[in-house]
Amino acid sequence: MRLLNNAIVIALLMGPCAAAGHAQDRGTAFPLDGDINLVVLQADSVMDQYRAAVVQEETVLGKGGADAVSRDKQLLGSWNFTLKGLQVKPQAFNSELGLEFVLMLDDAARNTALCSAAAAQNSAGAELAKGCGDASMHLHMVSQNASALYRQYLEAVQERVAKACP
Repeated sequence: MRLLNNAIVIALLMGPCAAAGHAQDRGTAFPLDGDINLVVLQADSVMDQYRAAVVQEETVLGKGGADAVSRDKQLLGSWNFTLKGLQVKPQAFNSELGLEFVLMLDDAARNTALCSAAAAQNSAGAELAKGCGDASMHLHMVSQNASALYRQYLEAVQERVAKACP
């Protein structure tokens, strides 16, 4: 039993070093400011579309959508704070902030998909359903771009870890 426990501990300690060995062959670079600025610009543009959908959702769904609108507004507040940080220091994307950035885009895509479904059940919501559906699709596409960029960051970190491991 003790041997099994020691083997598990060794595997856990060596795991990151072994897994990172593959990234070393590719020479993965950290995302550059230009790449980060591009995805931030794309995301900000689509978040404007999300912001407009939230305003329209509040108008069309009224009190029936108050909880959803409240969560949307909270997300937009967090987005504004994150956006300002990334505009000042793009390399902050290459940290946990990059993951938060991706998660916010995913949350907004999910929220607009839910908005579209709720609006489709409302007799006055056809235009809202289309607007939320379009925003959801665009948010998802930009989220995929941001995810790919964040994956590049993770691979670069993994490569650095592999170089540090004996």
